[in-house]
Amino acid sequence: MNYKAIAFDLDDTLIDTTNELIPFACRKIHSYLLTEGYPNAFEEFDISRKQYVKTKSHKEFFKNLVATFPVKPASEAPLVVAKLNRLFYEPDVPPNLGLMPGAEDNLKTLGAKYNVFIVTAGVVSAQHKKLAQLNIDRFVKKENILVVAEGAFTTKRAAFEKILKDTGIKPEELLSIGNRLSQEIRMAKQVGAKTCYYQHGEHAEDVAQDHFEIPDYTIHTHKELITACQL
Repeated sequence: MNYKAIAFDLDDTLIDTTNELIPFACRKIHSYLLTEGYPNAFEEFDISRKQYVKTKSHKEFFKNLVATFPVKPASEAPLVVAKLNRLFYEPDVPPNLGLMPGAEDNLKTLGAKYNVFIVTAGVVSAQHKKLAQLNIDRFVKKENILVVAEGAFTTKRAAFEKILKDTGIKPEELLSIGNRLSQEIRMAKQVGAKTCYYQHGEHAEDVAQDHFEIPDYTIHTHKELITACQL
């Protein structure tokens, strides 16, 4: 395929957020909850979390958790919920955080052939902590790292539109790679780009809602990427 630019998602695409970052954050969350009188062991807490977020958000889970186990006066519940959200969405980064197996080789190989971007969303400060820990500018130019809500764009679709505008390439010359059908796949297809679904992590069982969420390619490891997408 005649691609000229490739846009990688960060979480659960270049780094294993589901199996590394989320458990790391959840351990800290559980430790905090214990100080607030939460009665359950970590394993029970984590099982209930995983079950709940299959259909709802972590923000809803934390709000429901505090309501179910009222360990403080009701007037203080919002403060506890806010603390849980900060611990989850603005977590400390594990000192050993690294790229997914094969990701570094792909970034090196593809960076020599294509204009490589990272398009990521989340709390801006948290995303930058992850990027700094990875020393990601070894592989991707600083100006090609787009954190949604940081620049003049508030969605990944707007970030993809910015890439097309700044590079002057045709929509079909951009390949978006990510783990969420509703984000990196849908929003890239909406601007006419090609897509590769990295089926990994907590959204691996998501189901396409319409034709915009049906990817051009699907992979499960970085080792598959270059061959599957004909790069």
